[in-house]
Amino acid sequence: MVQNNVAAEKSRKTSRLSKGLNPDVPRPVNQGQPPPKNEKELEGRKADEKASEIQKMDEHRIPLEELCYRFGTNLETGLTSEQAAKRNAEEGDNRLPEKKK
Repeated sequence: MVQNNVAAEKSRKTSRLSKGLNPDVPRPVNQGQPPPKNEKELEGRKADEKASEIQKMDEHRIPLEELCYRFGTNLETGLTSEQAAKRNAEEGDNRLPEKKK
């Protein structure tokens, strides 16, 4: 059994060398899904990811004080013009995306 493992390891290293890869670096483990087969599958995955992000949102359920803390503002003074301009530059205008026609 030990000889089979040694032979398999030697074969793996030889194969990786023939492909120009470092034989001592382990093969990366695929952490996610396999690559999409086509554009439609890619779009479906993007939609699923977006839906997952939306489901994690809880801004509508948390106390107002927590919401202000998260967004770095307060109810009395709001954002300064400088803070508002900075956020607008980072996140863009507060607009809904237009539907494709």
